[in-house]
Amino acid sequence: MIITEPLLSPGSLVQMTSQPSTSSSLNCGILGHVDSGKTTLTRRIADMGSTSAFDAHAVTDIRRNTLDLGFSTMEIGGRRLALIDCPGHSRLIRAVLAASTVFDMAIVVIDAISGIQPQTAEHLLLASLFCPHRLILVLNKIDLAAEKNVKVCIFDMFITRSYI
Repeated sequence: MIITEPLLSPGSLVQMTSQPSTSSSLNCGILGHVDSGKTTLTRRIADMGSTSAFDAHAVTDIRRNTLDLGFSTMEIGGRRLALIDCPGHSRLIRAVLAASTVFDMAIVVIDAISGIQPQTAEHLLLASLFCPHRLILVLNKIDLAAEKNVKVCIFDMFITRSYI
């Protein structure tokens, strides 16, 4: 299938942006570039994962890449959070776009070694459209990164956050 028109028009983005949920549960997107640590973070904070939440991966030599949306949950402050672990590969952006329309909030994971990469930037853009005031930036792998990289990432995070 070849698509010759844009996925979304600027007007349709305004119509699809989510309003904060008033229910006792929230949808939280976990976003970031491929291999930034999204699934590992989700696995660590989740109270319960679905049967496929952590299984739909392509196995490469040293890492497992998320191929589809993964769903798990956690409870915090009396609210249930549905954690939506999104793929970070550029070819899977349509799945991320579809999922982002239901986000009440987002966690964007940034790899301290590599910094803000192309899919990180795309995911930050989606978060700024769908939940701009409910965004958490996580700097991951700081124990593996050089101190200079960590400082640059922190600076980039503050610059990025000021534009969202």
